Amino acid sequence: MIVTDRPAGAGDLCADPHLPMRTPLLAALLLLVPSLHAQSFGDRRLVLEETTIAGMPGIQSFAWAQHQGQWLLIGGRTDGLHRRQPFAAFLAADNNTMAHVVDPVSGAVWSASLASLPAAQFEQLQSTNMEFMQQGDVLYVVGGYGFSATANDHITHPLLSAIDVPGAMEAIRTGGALAPHFRFITDERLAVTGGYSFTDLCQLTAIMTARDGEYVVREVRGGRADPYRLQILAIDRLGVRTRQMGAGKTDVRMGVEYDSAGRPVRYHLHIIAA
Repeated sequence: MIVTDRPAGAGDLCADPHLPMRTPLLAALLLLVPSLHAQSFGDRRLVLEETTIAGMPGIQSFAWAQHQGQWLLIGGRTDGLHRRQPFAAFLAADNNTMAHVVDPVSGAVWSASLASLPAAQFEQLQSTNMEFMQQGDVLYVVGGYGFSATANDHITHPLLSAIDVPGAMEAIRTGGALAPHFRFITDERLAVTGGYSFTDLCQLTAIMTARDGEYVVREVRGGRADPYRLQILAIDRLGVRTRQMGAGKTDVRMGVEYDSAGRPVRYHLHIIAA
């Protein structure tokens, strides 16, 4: 089901008056997401084994691409989950300022500093939770959050970087110049971080459907950088209250409010305190 971001009502519930648009989105998700049922491999088994690669960088929330079986890792943090104290969270000392190439077959790892790039791009590419996607031989990286020495503050970076993956990986392996393989533009509308691609959204909703039976997609409108967004909410955010309002009035059943004709007109969501 889909709800929007215009709340009404009071108490510990947020009631939304807008009707859901279930069918078009659900149809798209079903078409785009692979089946979650177990697959038959005949007499073969699929086994996952943990492998340790000596020299593999310990980073999280990074951007990555691949070329000819090797991986390119850029950005993220080296301190694991950031600390929750505001004064100690996202320290610049724990930014990953290196680019890494990893060969998972041979176990070889090559690394190079990104400090030779223009300051704005260097700051972006050491940030966390950048949006990214690989299209052919180009890795596109948008936004990201972290400390900016230029701004002397933590910011969401308003950049789009385009990285020539084969060229950058060759430069890292051989110690060549990185700058020819990195381009960027700046626009305040690019200051985003921590979201999902549509493919990620499809996969997540499929998992939630298999696990919980249903999920909530909330439409969010009117943001500065993103005028339209979709937010995935766990189904337990939907209230469990049931309230009969009487003839000719709306009824609330398991968090869904229905009009006198039995049509859903409002969703009641639990507010989670920050």
